[in-house]
Amino acid sequence: MKQVLARTVSPEATEALGEVLGAQLRPGDVLGLRGGLGAGKTQLTHGLVKGFRAHLGEAMSGRVCSPSYTIINTYEFTTARVHHMDLYRLTDVDDLESTGYWDALADPDAVVIIEWPRQVDGALPRHGAELVFEIENPSDPASSARVLILEGIGDAGLRARLLGAVAGLA
Repeated sequence: MKQVLARTVSPEATEALGEVLGAQLRPGDVLGLRGGLGAGKTQLTHGLVKGFRAHLGEAMSGRVCSPSYTIINTYEFTTARVHHMDLYRLTDVDDLESTGYWDALADPDAVVIIEWPRQVDGALPRHGAELVFEIENPSDPASSARVLILEGIGDAGLRARLLGAVAGLA
């Protein structure tokens, strides 16, 4: 099932949307982010982590950055954590073995955010949800709005929370 979740017109708007959505995330949630290079996946993740942190009522040291080379960045809070993954440089499921990917997915106290979740066949868990970034004007991606489409894979509760959060913005 696909539903347009939101449209953003700037990196700041993408991050602000992430904050709204992040407040709806709960440990055990898995959210895939799919879109081309520069589509806004990491920008949204900045907001997702901020929103989740605010929901927990906790401070965060450090900043959210792309795990393109580390594959996984973990942001620790007192009662939970966020595992932020980027699978862009991986090619097959064997590549996941040495990254801590499976341990992160099994962590009951964590939200898992996966950029490029379809880069590796079999990596995207069936119990998550996926946000797809579409650039409205591909010939001018730097100044083009993004349309975020929510694709449900298996977690109806997560999809409902995300849809409810953006319904409140309208």
